[in-house]
Amino acid sequence: MAVGFPAKFQEEFPLPSQDKVQLGASILTAAEQLNWELFSLTENSFTFVSRMSWTSWGEKITISILEDEISIISCCAGVQIVDFGKNKENVARLRKELDNALLSPDEGAIVRYHNLLNSLEDAAEQQEIDANPLIPNKVFLITPLLIWINVAIFLVMVIGGGIHAITPDPGELIAWGANFKPLVFEGEYWRVLSSNYLHIGVIHLIVNLFALLQIGVFLEPLIGKTKFFVAYTIAGIFGSIISLYWNAPVVAAGASGAIFGMYGLFIALLLTRLIPKKTRSALLTSMVIFVAYNLLNGLNPGIDNAAHIGGLIAGLVLGFCFYPTLKKPNDVSQKIVAYAISLSLLFVVSAFALKNTTNELSVYQKNIEEFAYHEEQALIFMNDPNQGKETIHAFVANIDYVAIYHFKQAKTALLKNNQLELNDFQKERNSILLDYCNLRIESLELLKRALKEDTDKYDPAIERTMDKIEEIISTLTNS
Repeated sequence: MAVGFPAKFQEEFPLPSQDKVQLGASILTAAEQLNWELFSLTENSFTFVSRMSWTSWGEKITISILEDEISIISCCAGVQIVDFGKNKENVARLRKELDNALLSPDEGAIVRYHNLLNSLEDAAEQQEIDANPLIPNKVFLITPLLIWINVAIFLVMVIGGGIHAITPDPGELIAWGANFKPLVFEGEYWRVLSSNYLHIGVIHLIVNLFALLQIGVFLEPLIGKTKFFVAYTIAGIFGSIISLYWNAPVVAAGASGAIFGMYGLFIALLLTRLIPKKTRSALLTSMVIFVAYNLLNGLNPGIDNAAHIGGLIAGLVLGFCFYPTLKKPNDVSQKIVAYAISLSLLFVVSAFALKNTTNELSVYQKNIEEFAYHEEQALIFMNDPNQGKETIHAFVANIDYVAIYHFKQAKTALLKNNQLELNDFQKERNSILLDYCNLRIESLELLKRALKEDTDKYDPAIERTMDKIEEIISTLTNS
């Protein structure tokens, strides 16, 4: 019987020959046989709590694995001064069950012991992350680094580059590396990556980085630093490519495609059995609601929803491909296959998207060049001082087959632009040029009639038409 405040009993005995893992699993098995609850666990110590009973208010039993011995301390809880031999009995019962467990190792106990250690390590790491989410550490490195890199680039753009912090100019964003279809198709393919690190104002930056932090604290510790960074980069690039495929030539920037990729990756993993069911259901619901809300919000003008969807698809693909490697992290062949499949799928889709993407601005410029060529040929004929010296019949024929022909070809080139997704300025300019072509053709048709009929009755109409042409030329020159 032990007496103290509180009462306790301590005993040491030699360290068994089994390795630490088997010993730890055996201690766990012995405590389970005694119906004790695990209170805390480290690699070298266990603390259990015994059940309350008529003869005991419950004891705390601490097992410490020392260098060459094991120490067991059973201590009364509360204010028990006399233990009536309960603590000594606890030690004796534990030693007996431990001897039995060491003689007959339980494979299931070894697995449970590993899982408990991992969960405790994860909890400690998560506490460190929660306490300092913006400070990089060995487990949570990429997310805070990405946040600080994006902040640093934005500050350099605003302070060093003089870009407006709220509403930056599109031309300045292009100069810094924003995604812009005409320039990408002229060989500046790096824009599909660089645009992921630029933001269109401080509000855009804050919203994106908050979303990145929210997903990063869950996902990066789960899949690891390398997979997180690879997935972030691939999703961002894929989102930029889908943006090029889907949108008209617009200036696009922001990390949202890459961030949606991270949410897509996490949703894919939540659809597997990698995460415990209870946790999985709650997280999956919140992730799906977040993604659905932001995709619906992306229908508003000025938001690049194509990049969001592209990043989300890339993340889903990567998540399902990464799953086997997370189940068997030491299987190198699984990793190779996972990366090969995911990269191949995304490469094929990216190649298809780029191949079938129309560079509207490039096509528009080519059509304008074609218009300019035909206009020039028609004007050369009209300004030639030798024209009109031949017979009237020959001159009329040349007006028809040279001047009118070329203006009709110029009009055809402009009509092609109506099939393109152009900005308002391009649409207006193209419409004015079409009016110009129609007026040129109208004036030449009037001139033909006047020559054929040998009359001056068409002169007022020709003069009015020429005045309209001069107005258009003046408008185009001054715009």
